[in-house]
Amino acid sequence: MTTAYALSFVVGLLGNGLGLFIIFKRSSKGNASTNVLIGNMALADLLVTLFAMPHSVGFLYYQNKWIGGIIGEIGCKLAQFPFVVSIAASILTLLAISVERFWAIYYPLRARKLRKPKVLSSVIWLLAISVFCPYLFSYTVKRTASGQYYCVVEWGDIEETYRTQRLYYLMIFVFLYALPLLVITLLYTLIGVKLWYRKQPGQENARSRRTAIVAKRRILRLLIVLVLVFTVCWLPAHLMHYYMYYDLKAWFNIPVAVKLLSFWICHSNSAINPGIYILLSENFRREFLKTTLGLVCSKAPSLPRTSSSKSRKTGRKATLSSRLFGSRRGGRTVTFV
Repeated sequence: MTTAYALSFVVGLLGNGLGLFIIFKRSSKGNASTNVLIGNMALADLLVTLFAMPHSVGFLYYQNKWIGGIIGEIGCKLAQFPFVVSIAASILTLLAISVERFWAIYYPLRARKLRKPKVLSSVIWLLAISVFCPYLFSYTVKRTASGQYYCVVEWGDIEETYRTQRLYYLMIFVFLYALPLLVITLLYTLIGVKLWYRKQPGQENARSRRTAIVAKRRILRLLIVLVLVFTVCWLPAHLMHYYMYYDLKAWFNIPVAVKLLSFWICHSNSAINPGIYILLSENFRREFLKTTLGLVCSKAPSLPRTSSSKSRKTGRKATLSSRLFGSRRGGRTVTFV
């Protein structure tokens, strides 16, 4: 499992880091609403990679063992809090994207009212922090009779703690998995019906209308795949939580390897998402290749040329670049999805 987490960490770090660079540096200065929201999800996935994966690897070797003192107490709370907040932010971003796409397709004339991605991103992170703020109060450091410190959850005595945790995780399952999936599925179904069966009025600019519909269908396909991958990746972890809090007998009979694999799958979702962008979004794939080649070429030594050769080279390079990667049209940049 350590090797699996190490591979996911490298892929997630490079993929989400480069994805953030592409989205915010190469796309209309971050003004495209869907791009900013996908960038917000890439940021959340990057935080999952940085916090959740190392924490899980550490748990494989040390479980809940901790250190004492005020540093240990603060560290216990902060070690649990960031990665669950980033997970919640990723889920809420998927929900926000589905709402924004639905509004843009069904109410295009009023879509600008929702197109305040920076404000929406701030709301997403505030909601994520609010949902998991109990972690800052429930996690604490306890010392056993043998003198070993442990970072554990405490809501009172053992029975009260167990009962509270059951209710809390039921709320998490409903509001951060079942309900968002239900809403997203409904909205994307309505969007799909609208796009696939929309009639093209008139013959004027028929090609441009067709191009717009194809682009919207590509966006829809990308977002649906993101949601499906999220559903599949997080289902095993929620099943483990169910057994952990509602069927202890079955929980203790589940092989440890199955438990570890289930939680690794949900964390690896953060490393899979950048690959989905690259595979399903032509514009994102072009920018990914352009950025990667640019980083490689910037390290290569250059040879001096005459002014005439430079101008001819620049002209050929600009033409090739416009053909391969596209260019600004009318002062606007094509979005990545």
